[in-house]
Amino acid sequence: MRYVSIKFSFTVCSLLLLFACAEKNESYRSDLPYLGEYHIGFLSRDTIHYRVPGAKLLNENGTVVNNILESDSEVKIVNFFFSRCPSVCPLMNTQLQRLSREFKDYDLAIHSISIDPEYDTYLKLKEYRQNREFSSENWQFYTGNKKEIFAFAQSCKLKAFEAENADENPIHEPIIVLLDARNHIRGYYNSLQATDMKKIETDIRKLIKEIS
Repeated sequence: MRYVSIKFSFTVCSLLLLFACAEKNESYRSDLPYLGEYHIGFLSRDTIHYRVPGAKLLNENGTVVNNILESDSEVKIVNFFFSRCPSVCPLMNTQLQRLSREFKDYDLAIHSISIDPEYDTYLKLKEYRQNREFSSENWQFYTGNKKEIFAFAQSCKLKAFEAENADENPIHEPIIVLLDARNHIRGYYNSLQATDMKKIETDIRKLIKEIS
């Protein structure tokens, strides 16, 4: 009887500990969605969410990066721009500059990709960065193969393409993409909307807490 009582007590304690751990894990789970398509694993039956595959590009230092998303960063941001853009891009990158400074002490990586690689050589991007004092270490600028860049934009579920008239600027959305450490898309934010820029701050903090 004493053995049964001890065994019962051990079982109860184990269950209480299990529930406590589950409750603790639940408290760290954010309400950020997983965006993009998904499928159910054949054997595990787990939900497998879409992951952005990344791209092989050239950074502003002239270094080839085989996959710009292949890093250990907990939180990643992606946007598309071009240095000759007269209106939207300066505003979008100013917002990214603010975020890079706000989260400089966190594991955040910002990836800005030019959709005008014929003009935006890595030297042009370096000059662009210096002229605008975008000096944050957690922020990288990229150029590269035009086909790969537009394919990468599509993999981020964004619209970016060349204008029909060769004299016109390329076209893209003023959207900032938020990714987690495994490159799941967790949010889209219009860089021209103050409410979206406030929300991305909140969502970055949620994602940092979720991963930690």
